[in-house]
Amino acid sequence: MQYCIYILASKRNGKKGNKMKKILIVIIIILVSIFIVAGEKRFMDIILGGNHIGYYQSLVDTVKNNITVNEVSEMKLIVYNNTVNVKGQNLTIYDKHYKIEKFFSSVISEQMTFYSNGYRDEDQLIVKTVLGNSSFYDTFDISDKTIVFNMELLSDELLEKDLFMFNPLTRVIEKLTVFSATDEDGYDRVLNVKSSTTGSFIYFKDKQVVKSVTREGIIMQKADSKNIDFENVDIVDHFIIQAQGNFKNIKNAKKASFLLYSVGNENISNYRQSHSGDTLIVNKTPFFIPEKLSETSKHYVKSNNEINTVINTLKKKTGDDQEKLLQEIMHFVFKRLNKSIVSALLSIDEIMEMGRGDCTEHAQLFAAMVLSAGFDADIVTGIVYTNGAFYYHAWNRVLLNGKIYTIDATLNQFDADVTHIELSTGYPPTTILLGKMQNKLKIKLISRE
Repeated sequence: MQYCIYILASKRNGKKGNKMKKILIVIIIILVSIFIVAGEKRFMDIILGGNHIGYYQSLVDTVKNNITVNEVSEMKLIVYNNTVNVKGQNLTIYDKHYKIEKFFSSVISEQMTFYSNGYRDEDQLIVKTVLGNSSFYDTFDISDKTIVFNMELLSDELLEKDLFMFNPLTRVIEKLTVFSATDEDGYDRVLNVKSSTTGSFIYFKDKQVVKSVTREGIIMQKADSKNIDFENVDIVDHFIIQAQGNFKNIKNAKKASFLLYSVGNENISNYRQSHSGDTLIVNKTPFFIPEKLSETSKHYVKSNNEINTVINTLKKKTGDDQEKLLQEIMHFVFKRLNKSIVSALLSIDEIMEMGRGDCTEHAQLFAAMVLSAGFDADIVTGIVYTNGAFYYHAWNRVLLNGKIYTIDATLNQFDADVTHIELSTGYPPTTILLGKMQNKLKIKLISRE
């Protein structure tokens, strides 16, 4: 199953003018698959942090020498007492050698509709993707590629081939690597399946997949029947990261040292972060200047006439002062968008029309504007400290005249404070550490300057 879950970027508000809690739980791409005897219906529970949040049902059959995989799924999450229902349906058709013929994949929630469908034309894969009110058309050369939509091992025969997957979020073909992991008691075999954007551990018993665990911490576990008795899990509270230490006046610090527990082998060093073992040092002044910034989908930061008009006005106001222009753009975005929850991936036109958004929309609009103004910019996601804990968040980076600026349009910070801990770059974000952080990661402030 290829199942994309778009979870909310959320904002919690208190009294007017007071502090606000912010979390960004970005896109989780769950890529799971099951090897099923032809004609057999299979069920799996979807589990997050020990809570049953959804189900998955699949049926594989053989029709005229074609292998048809039909999948449906449903999940329910709570975000600040608002219920978010996410339903998915996928149909994939292979020939008898598991060569892709056709596919259709869709995800529907209250605020978002997404689908992607495609077919093989000789050595090409023709794909149409629809997200919101936007459509995309792509053609891929798959002459030497085995495309696996049901990723987690369809047969031992496939392990001898070069495996690839189509990622509908980034609209690229990604290579898969599959290798044996350390066996665990109770399972015959454990495989580690990775791409450039996702990964899963696959657990086998009696030559069947009975469990999969994504690196984001989503567990799919074999069940006897479809279970729709979901548990109420507030996704925001679920992923709060506890903070220890004296954070008073941390917003004014030029440097901070933290202890990070349970990050594992992940290294999150970058231009202003130094990470070694359990220690992370965040410097407001960059350690170095990156040669280039990360890739951001042009769809999500595409300019429009309103943006171009605003940029021209701000350029007249600031003259040749490029840093001042960046500040003015940040202030414009901060004032232009009302702070509210949005549970979808939106285009710039949609964001401007709504006039509201959370940190994702702020970061998108800021990126669109500074790119339109001729700057080199991108979007980053990570966590930020507020009100006693760390929450998921999104902000921006800009390269200008040999300097890099860290800018947070949501919080109106031109030089973002040292509690902005970057975990992923690019948009849509494709790397997050939910699995490692959830209920495990604690951050302790050691020192600050």
